[in-house]
Amino acid sequence: MTSKRFPGQLKCAMLLENMNRLYIGLGSNIGDSLAYLADAVKRMEDCFHAQAVASSVYRSEPVELLEQPWFFNQVVRFEIDGLWKPTKVLKALKTIEEQMGREKTIRYGPRVIDLDLLLFNNWVFETSGLAVPHLKLEERAFVLLPLVELEPEIINPRTGRKLAEIICERAAELSACERI
Repeated sequence: MTSKRFPGQLKCAMLLENMNRLYIGLGSNIGDSLAYLADAVKRMEDCFHAQAVASSVYRSEPVELLEQPWFFNQVVRFEIDGLWKPTKVLKALKTIEEQMGREKTIRYGPRVIDLDLLLFNNWVFETSGLAVPHLKLEERAFVLLPLVELEPEIINPRTGRKLAEIICERAAELSACERI
């Protein structure tokens, strides 16, 4: 017996096949960081016309530039229209950062908001201004922990490694990071 597809079901199936799954890391360590994270999520939902699935918020020590306040971090997952490409997503994220008052001053320094495209489908993609997966993905507890919270079996497409295994292997060398 064959199943019948109704026009609405076919359209829905076609839409699902043309969706992009992306993960975005958020960070803030200036002002009301929790409010900035929530505002950034809302702005991304409006921009992508999609509902975010958000991890818990984590508090993490700074990396690279240590003399600054600790960060509040989070990762969100979106299923967005297939017309979005990584460079277009990056441009949208930079626009949101700018709208929220992000000023580029000191590299790795304090910031109102930081939005990083961590993963885009299972793609490995590089241009002069963007690398997906994020090149420091496996070095940062503040993205590893929330990513694994959202997707326990998630794999880094660049290395083929499960992020949960990387956390276990590198626990001693990862920076301090705790769920709040």
